[in-house]
Amino acid sequence: FLSSVALAQGAAGPSNDEEKSGLDGKFAEKRNEFGLACGYFLPNQIPGITELLPLCGISAGLKAFEGAFYELQFLGGNSQSQTYYLTSLRLRGDFPLGEFVGSIYGGPTLHYAVSPVNAVIQANFYLGWHLGGALWMKISKVLYFRGDLQLNLNPGTSIYMGIALVLRIESIFSRDSPGNE
Repeated sequence: FLSSVALAQGAAGPSNDEEKSGLDGKFAEKRNEFGLACGYFLPNQIPGITELLPLCGISAGLKAFEGAFYELQFLGGNSQSQTYYLTSLRLRGDFPLGEFVGSIYGGPTLHYAVSPVNAVIQANFYLGWHLGGALWMKISKVLYFRGDLQLNLNPGTSIYMGIALVLRIESIFSRDSPGNE
């Protein structure tokens, strides 16, 4: 009787690393990400930047360890004679959230702002930090929709709200890439 209970418990338990982590196995096994993102940047107390700015750009991610990714994102935009570039380097942790995948992340940011101040064009670099969260939804085998909310600290405070389409693949150098299956 005890051996039957032990076998039943083993059969009901997780059978591989992806299930143990709680993430969808297909989501957790991917090692590389490439994305296109667009959203709005809401500045507060950033010298010379006073208007809501649309930002668009690219991102790339590389698996760091189980359930975590390193990400690099570059966003840029121009509106109302103001130009803003936001580069973020982050460590992201993923977790299951029902049928979705949630993420929390943080890291350093580099800001480059160009704006007219008192009829003179002023350009500044700023180093800051960011914290954020994302919600992922699967569209196809390798394509995901992602919504982000990111709080930036220094210069001033700002919020980036955006959406992205992200291509997630096993490896750009392996036979498991989308075109080689």
